[in-house]
Amino acid sequence: MKLDKKFIIIGIILIVALALGLSFYFLHNNKEEKEELPTTTTENKVVYLMLDDLIKIEYTKEYGICNGPVCTCTDILTNVTNYEILIENNAIYNNLDIKNKSIEDFILDIYNVSQDNKVSLEEINIYTNDDFTKNDLDAVLKDKVNINYEDKLNEEEIINANKVKEYQVIFNSNGGSIVESQTVKENDLVTKPDDPERDGYTFGEWQLNDKKYDFKTKVTSDITLKATWNKKKTSSTTTTKPSTTKPTKNYESTIDKINLNETILIKDNFYRYGEVDCYYFVTNFAEVFPNLAGESYIRVIDDGSINYESNYDLLMSQWEEGFKKFTFDTEKETNALNVLKDLTNKTYKGLIFTGGLSEDNHGLYYRYRNLTIEDKDFTSLKSSIDKIQDDALINLNVLRGAVLVEFPNGSGGYPDNKKVLAEDLCEEYNLVCSRW
Repeated sequence: MKLDKKFIIIGIILIVALALGLSFYFLHNNKEEKEELPTTTTENKVVYLMLDDLIKIEYTKEYGICNGPVCTCTDILTNVTNYEILIENNAIYNNLDIKNKSIEDFILDIYNVSQDNKVSLEEINIYTNDDFTKNDLDAVLKDKVNINYEDKLNEEEIINANKVKEYQVIFNSNGGSIVESQTVKENDLVTKPDDPERDGYTFGEWQLNDKKYDFKTKVTSDITLKATWNKKKTSSTTTTKPSTTKPTKNYESTIDKINLNETILIKDNFYRYGEVDCYYFVTNFAEVFPNLAGESYIRVIDDGSINYESNYDLLMSQWEEGFKKFTFDTEKETNALNVLKDLTNKTYKGLIFTGGLSEDNHGLYYRYRNLTIEDKDFTSLKSSIDKIQDDALINLNVLRGAVLVEFPNGSGGYPDNKKVLAEDLCEEYNLVCSRW
């Protein structure tokens, strides 16, 4: 009996020890699980912000990922690493400080800069597919401005969606002196040009679709403005001196057959926008020459020229270096070249046109001569010739959107002095002339 009791006591002690050991084991493991920390993960992210400028912001996002059943939660940390202005309309966001900036703090800084510079914002567009970033931005911006979120992150699509549209405004002087076209940003105003001139007439107004054009109207499409003219009144005289003007009669000259014996006064005009002046459909002009972004007319000056002072001037060496970096819209280039070739190959009464491709294989040029009737007694003949010229030259609208580059000794033109129409000019200008 004594032996049996001894074994029983030993067994009880072993059982208690085993129980204590197991309890310690499970308690120790549970403690380790509670103290387990997550693995830190870092991702590279990007956000596109459109206020008045389009800004690309790169940043890192750091957070923890748990590997076990229990872990301690950590904050999501962001840190801006770089930013780039993709579309610049106002040069106010350069050289911003990104050091130790979270994405929400940096975007708030950008917004505050816009307000300090009195930029009017009804809403801002933010391109991101990160819901955590959206929540953080809502927290700092939702009480200040409306936010429009978009999930797409295709940079080319974003840039195209936010580009400021530009439109061409063509001035059809309707027989008067040439008025240069203008490139106008969407919702901007046309700059009213100096009035054109036309012998025997005073300028009336610029019209759009036969109605007076209001230069306070915002431009939302390509337009062509046409000049109207008022014929000058001939002053009367009461002197008895014999008249030196031609006697009033019914003249017989028409566009189909001209009587040279009717003594018709004309001008032989020459306009040169070719050979040394060229149009270029460059797709990355603003990238290569950011200081000339938005310019539709550039003047190239010989190196060392004393005339290098305009904000749209480039030295020849600058142009040649930049040309190597250009990319071209070959579709528009080819389309415009075909139009210039068509104009060159056709025969017009009162117009001689030449156009083509420059030696660099990308510049488009043209030049033309035109005959204008200066004699007030031949209004019908003048109207016919003017219409032929206007209908042909309106096709030059195909050059809209190209950058016009004036090279040394380029541009301009000159009208000839008045002279009497004769057989030699009739032949040059494809006019049927005779004397009867």
